[in-house]
Amino acid sequence: MTASSKPAITSGKPVSGCLRRICQMRQRIIVMWITPPPTALLVGTELFGCSPDAIALADQQVMIPMMGMTQSLNVSVACAIVLYEAMRQRQNAGMYNALSLDADEAYQKRFRWIHPKAARWCDENGVDYPPLDEDGEIIGAIDSPA
Repeated sequence: MTASSKPAITSGKPVSGCLRRICQMRQRIIVMWITPPPTALLVGTELFGCSPDAIALADQQVMIPMMGMTQSLNVSVACAIVLYEAMRQRQNAGMYNALSLDADEAYQKRFRWIHPKAARWCDENGVDYPPLDEDGEIIGAIDSPA
């Protein structure tokens, strides 16, 4: 994206009511954390976009400028563009220059993400997470509870 084609952002209202309504309609909500602060990215359908209620409740709205005859993007493409721009802005602000977690906390999170069942068992039984190799595979056996 060039400087002149960055997504336009405008202020709105809190989205909590919108999310409650989505829950009541038994629709899936997927939250993508873009920190700080935590951010939920609500992406509308390709045909109808977001509902007027969702737009009214949004803290911000993002418009992706387009050239040529096509005036819409596939939802996954639009989402990727917005997430890439968020990452680019954070990278330019130096937010990725240093780890925000110490090595132990980073290892714990990595283990839980790669091996959720083993992590749950270790947590329930008070057992330390076993070591992982460079591919994220568990090395050796998991210790038995004391």
